[in-house]
Amino acid sequence: GDFLGNPNSIIERIRTYYIPLNPKENPRHAATAADNSNHALPMGPIGIAINGVVFFNPFDANSTDATDLMDRCCGHPAPDGQYHYHKYPICVNSPWADEGKEHSPLIGFAFDGYPVYGPYESKDVMAKDAIGEHALNEFNIHYDAERGWHYHVTPGKFPYIIGGYWGTEDSRDGQRGGRGGGMGGGPGGGGFGGPPG
Repeated sequence: GDFLGNPNSIIERIRTYYIPLNPKENPRHAATAADNSNHALPMGPIGIAINGVVFFNPFDANSTDATDLMDRCCGHPAPDGQYHYHKYPICVNSPWADEGKEHSPLIGFAFDGYPVYGPYESKDVMAKDAIGEHALNEFNIHYDAERGWHYHVTPGKFPYIIGGYWGTEDSRDGQRGGRGGGMGGGPGGGGFGGPPG
């Protein structure tokens, strides 16, 4: 049926994704262009939330910003029926709350192995607004002594989840269709199978 203007319906999917256990920075990494002209991130899944729903890059099939047609959890189904997020999924806060009282909790992993955290860097400071050594780069990633390199979602600010792979994705994740040129060939990691979304 019609899904908030989206002609696609959610269909249960069982998929396996691979995440490097010891992520390493890729010296040839590239941040995604605002118009997707460099296809730095592949189309289709680029990471997975802790609830088993996959993250997609910021674009729809026409390389335009895909964050308009979303449900109340900030997700929607793809043409193949796979439900996914293009931006910070507010429903992933359950069963805890992220009210900006401290650094946000882990909400998932990108397929390069680096963790993805919620929007807050510290009490009342969103990572997208952090400056100095805590500022996010164009990949939406930064470093701290406690967590190492990690991504933050940036609500209302492109690229919303990640702006490119800081590390190298497992090549097995890049083989599942979609347009765009991902960088593959990373070391093998542990499999991560989430509940179908």
